[in-house]
Amino acid sequence: QGHTDIPLNERGRQQALDSIAIVKKIGIQRIISSSLSRAFETAQIVNQALNVPLESDKRLWEKKFGYYEGKASAEIEKFKIEQVDKLLEFEPETNQHRAPDMEPYKEFHSRIFDAVKNALEKYENEKILFVSHGGVYRALCRHFFGVTDHSPNAQPFHFAKNGNTWQMHKID
Repeated sequence: QGHTDIPLNERGRQQALDSIAIVKKIGIQRIISSSLSRAFETAQIVNQALNVPLESDKRLWEKKFGYYEGKASAEIEKFKIEQVDKLLEFEPETNQHRAPDMEPYKEFHSRIFDAVKNALEKYENEKILFVSHGGVYRALCRHFFGVTDHSPNAQPFHFAKNGNTWQMHKID
């Protein structure tokens, strides 16, 4: 999906509703969301129960996938095989070659970390809920833990710093 601004579907709305009981226990004081409608609507649904300040930040958008956006996995794999000469530089972070018009991983990484860092500095004494996208979550996991993790939609995680080490915990 990437930068394609598709609306949240009924399943996504239900997942957002299901996450409310979990995040209410945390004492969230602010929500910062991607401004893509599928994420922002998720944040709005959760905020109906939390009633905290809600803001959007375009830097939390999903990675731009360029040519791959809107295409099925099989179509992408076929393109990779047939059009290998059109693929761009190899990105070791994703272990893939970049497609035409795809956002470079380093730019994506810098964009999301600027957003998170700015928010954490601006609201350093608040518990913030970031509502974003799978690629953003995977980039955070890759950065802090050296692994690419996959998570179901609307699954909250708590990131906490213990000395110089970050830890991540699934919140049930």
